[in-house]
Amino acid sequence: MRIKGSRRARAKNSRTALTLGVLLGFAAPQMVSQSIAAKSPEVDRAAPAGDEAPLYERSSRWRCNVESKFLCFDDVCRRFAVTDKSVTGSEDRPRYWMELDFVEHTYTRCDHNGCDRKDVGTSTAGAFTLVEPGDGAFMKIANSDLEFVDVATMGTGVAASFGVCVPVDP
Repeated sequence: MRIKGSRRARAKNSRTALTLGVLLGFAAPQMVSQSIAAKSPEVDRAAPAGDEAPLYERSSRWRCNVESKFLCFDDVCRRFAVTDKSVTGSEDRPRYWMELDFVEHTYTRCDHNGCDRKDVGTSTAGAFTLVEPGDGAFMKIANSDLEFVDVATMGTGVAASFGVCVPVDP
């Protein structure tokens, strides 16, 4: 397929198509489900079908561990390592995670260097809970199996993170 228009327009359209292709390709339910199910045995995947209430109706606080992360600029996407070995080497520690607090209406994005907190708006769309921290970012969480995609833009680049959310005891 050839994209018509100026060189700059073709480059922009090509980057947009690549970014969307990466996001849609990696967000395909069967790929994400297989990857996450293999890595997250602590999440009960056999939740009853009726347990699709929005996250904020089920618990006030959640932790969402990133299990795969991609950063795309121009026509290049890079996959990030998402875990570090613990000191004992017996378990992996997540490098990236998000914390949601529906009472305080906050979204906190964390990595091994610290955390950034934002006030958020939340809503539902069908079987999903949406978290919107603004500034070109959003998080979409499936109410049924708690899998998420978190998207953040940085200039003309995009970071996409995928994983599973679990409730945090108060």
